[in-house]
Amino acid sequence: MQSLDVFMSRLLPLVPGCPYPTAEQALLDSAIEFCEETQAVQVVTDPVALYPDQQTYTITLPLNTEIARVIKIWSGTRLLTQVEPVLVDTPLVYNNPTGTEYAATGNPRIASVVEDGTVTLYPTPNIAAASAEMLTVKVAIKPTRSATQVSDSLYTTWAEAIVAGAAFRLAGIPGTAFSDSALTTESHSRFRYFINRARIEANRGRLVGPAAVRMKPFA
Repeated sequence: MQSLDVFMSRLLPLVPGCPYPTAEQALLDSAIEFCEETQAVQVVTDPVALYPDQQTYTITLPLNTEIARVIKIWSGTRLLTQVEPVLVDTPLVYNNPTGTEYAATGNPRIASVVEDGTVTLYPTPNIAAASAEMLTVKVAIKPTRSATQVSDSLYTTWAEAIVAGAAFRLAGIPGTAFSDSALTTESHSRFRYFINRARIEANRGRLVGPAAVRMKPFA
């Protein structure tokens, strides 16, 4: 993880007179938007043990991050079908999305994930599934609103993007010593350029973060 401070030597010369806390907030907002739009920072969680008759599990994310998008969910080597969270609380899950009915317990086939990393499986694992399979999730992540650090790759690979996103926000604040309409336009254009480039790379399967983050499985 990298402190927001590492971006300051690039950002502050563009917006002379900008207060440090204001610059930090702009950098964080830029990083969050970049991650939400590009899914450029992806991690695969460590396998989590399944338990008989336990339907809900919590995956562990890197510190000060949350889910931008769930990409894939596996039970063992089987790719699960993702559905909206409400569907695992209603009978609709029996026939959604393929029209196939499943027993109430067995090998999980369907999953939903909410932003805090709670995963709900259907069917609920039975003894056989719990002894043979583990839960793994691939997610795109973003910083939380309270983060003071961001993923390494946002600095090592996308520093120019994060700085451009912060610069256009700051330069667009009216009535300040660092207001600059030309910089706003130029920086916004650069920010969108990097977003489009990162989207292409993410779609091609390139992970700008580590392919897997090693975390402790929870009990």
